[in-house]
Amino acid sequence: MTGAEYLNEDLKRREEKKKTKQDASVKGDKLLTISARIAEHDLASKIQNVLKWLNKSYEVRVVVTGDAAGNKAKQEDIAQRFEASVKDTGKIVQKRLRDNDLRFNITPTGGSTAGKKGLLDVKDATNGLNESQAARGLHTRSCSMA
Repeated sequence: MTGAEYLNEDLKRREEKKKTKQDASVKGDKLLTISARIAEHDLASKIQNVLKWLNKSYEVRVVVTGDAAGNKAKQEDIAQRFEASVKDTGKIVQKRLRDNDLRFNITPTGGSTAGKKGLLDVKDATNGLNESQAARGLHTRSCSMA
């Protein structure tokens, strides 16, 4: 085989690999372990992290650990908070109670990236500037003094 043929094969393999990566609906998985005694602000912070991961097409596995039998109500409350918060971007697939741990998986929904706005999506936030100026961060208008 010549060098050109090797190059063509390599390019074909790269394109196939790139296409299969793009076709994959889930990039990977993230594991989040929290205690049932988590503070309210910390729980809100963790929910925000989960929402970011779901928007990036990661599957999230959540483990809510408990110390005693009295924490089961608190664990269920935390699971309900997650379910209510991620109902637009993800879906809770499995919820199971094992030993003192409540475990559930959250998978991203198919249209989770449709409403996501990137940094350079400047159609609404241009303030009268053209798109290239807004993308470069030029947010002031020059007014001529007459």
